[in-house]
Amino acid sequence: MRYLYLSLALMLGLSACSPKEIAYGIKLSIEDANDPETGNSSYTTADILRNNVAMFLDYMFDCGGDDNVPQFFQGEFPGGSHKDEAQKGWMLGGDLELVGKGYSVGGAKVKMTYLELPVTAMYQYPLGPGGLQGGLGPYVAYGIGGKSGGEPTFGDGANDGGFKRFDAGAAFRVGYALNMGLSLHLGYDLGLVGIVYPGQDYNAKNRAWSLSLGYNFFPLLHRKN
Repeated sequence: MRYLYLSLALMLGLSACSPKEIAYGIKLSIEDANDPETGNSSYTTADILRNNVAMFLDYMFDCGGDDNVPQFFQGEFPGGSHKDEAQKGWMLGGDLELVGKGYSVGGAKVKMTYLELPVTAMYQYPLGPGGLQGGLGPYVAYGIGGKSGGEPTFGDGANDGGFKRFDAGAAFRVGYALNMGLSLHLGYDLGLVGIVYPGQDYNAKNRAWSLSLGYNFFPLLHRKN
């Protein structure tokens, strides 16, 4: 839980800042997922690869001091100003993701598809033609589909389908964003909520690495003449 407390503290700090710039676009990811089981009848689980797609919306904040913003953030708020040179600064990123998670056990795959919303407080530092980014924040997710042994992964009643639909945890992100719009990020989702119904003699929590390629549409759609 300390990761959630830290991320919430970062977001509370950003609440004292004013929105300055905006970026929005799409991300495509490859996810290496596993749901380690613990308990009396737990099995050794193995990773599986899943594909993800996400829409993102990032805000750059003016927290006083150095108020320059990177060229990656090219939208302007009323009263804001745009700087073409990449500068350091805080930002708050929100994604709406269609995420594939799950695991393999005994050669059989358990696939879970979630609608996930991570909100990440990140810091960007200028380097070369873009900026390094890194941060963390909470995520919440809701299971919308998947298969396990030919049966639906999620059910709507206790022990029906084997897994709960709700998931939540901490999301970690680090990457690099080019001024022209492309970005590459490595992420890790640390599930903190047990996804197995009570009464079972084992438990499981989502764990997933992801590598995502993103594109910010603002430089393309609002290019200056």
